[in-house]
Amino acid sequence: MAQKILLNVSGKNAIEVESAEKDISFFKLDLDNPRFNHAPLSSEKAIENEIWNEKDIGVLYNSILESKGISEPIFTKPNGIVIEGNRRVVCLRKIKEKYASNENLFPKNGYEKIPTYIVPLNTDPTDIDVLLARWHVTGKKEWKSLNQAEHIYNLYTKRGLTIEQIKNLIGMSKGKIHQKLWAFSETKNFLKQHPKESIDRYSFFEEAYKKKNIKEFVEDSKERFEFHKWIVDNKFNLTGAKDIRYLSLILNNKELMKTFQKQGIKEAYFNYQKDPEKSDKEFEVILEAHKLLRNLNAHGNKTILEDNAKIDLLSKLKEEIDKILRG
Repeated sequence: MAQKILLNVSGKNAIEVESAEKDISFFKLDLDNPRFNHAPLSSEKAIENEIWNEKDIGVLYNSILESKGISEPIFTKPNGIVIEGNRRVVCLRKIKEKYASNENLFPKNGYEKIPTYIVPLNTDPTDIDVLLARWHVTGKKEWKSLNQAEHIYNLYTKRGLTIEQIKNLIGMSKGKIHQKLWAFSETKNFLKQHPKESIDRYSFFEEAYKKKNIKEFVEDSKERFEFHKWIVDNKFNLTGAKDIRYLSLILNNKELMKTFQKQGIKEAYFNYQKDPEKSDKEFEVILEAHKLLRNLNAHGNKTILEDNAKIDLLSKLKEEIDKILRG
C-alpha cells in the first residue's frame, strides 16, 4: 500500500500526498512551467532541450551521477506531469540514455525507482503556487527575478492572497513583495503601449522602484510614457539596471537632462562625474567590485574554494558588506 504524507501549505486542509517510487518513463515535463511563460514551448522535447542548455545544469547532472540517484522526491500530478523537479527529470533521462547499458557506472534503480510525491488531482491551485513560491522565489533554487515577480503577481491578483498572506506563506518581506508587484504591473503597462517589446524589460522597472525619483516619475501618468520612450529608443542608450541608477542621479538636473535627451545616458553621466561635488565615487567602487566578483563566478569558483586564505578573505568581505546593508 502506498504511503500517504500530509503537507500543510496555506492554512486550509492538509494535502494528502502519495509517496511512491516511479520509473523515469512516468514523468512528463510541465508545458506550463512558470519559468517559460514568456517564451512558450510547445513540446516536451523543446522544454527538455531548453533545460539541458541551461548553464548550471551540469552541476546538477554531476551531483546525481555521483550520488547514483536523487534524494529529494519529484512532485507530480497523478498523470505524471511534474510540478517540481523538471531539471532532475531531464538529468535522469540523459543519464539513462548514456548509462543504461552499464549498470556498474549508474544503477538502474537510480532511474527506475525515483522517489516521488504524487499530489491529488483536486489540490487547490493556490496550494501548488505557494509551494512553487517556497521552492523557487524564496527557496534554494530561485527563478530569475522576472519569473519570481510574475509568480507573486499571480498569487496576489489571480489567487487573491493579500500581501500579508504572501509574506507569511513564502517568507518574503513586504517591501520586496511591493517592489515585485509594482515592477511587474508597470512592465505590463509598458507592454500595452509597446507590444513588440520583450517582457525582459522588467529589469528596468525593478530598478526604477529602488530609486525614489525614478519611481515617482514613472508613476506620473504623463511622465510614464516619456520613460517608456527612453527605454525603447536606442539613442538614449538605456541598456539595463546600471543605466537606471545613472538616470536617477541626473533626473532632477535640467542641464544634464538636456544632454541625456540629445546624446544619451553615457554622455550625461560623464558630465555628471566631471562635477567633483556630484561624482559618485562610492558607487563606482561598488560597481567595479561587483563586476570582479561576477567574473569570478562566471569562470568557476572551484580553485577559490580550495584556498583557505581566499575563503577567509571572502568571509571577511561578506561581513563588511552585511554591516553596510544593516546600516
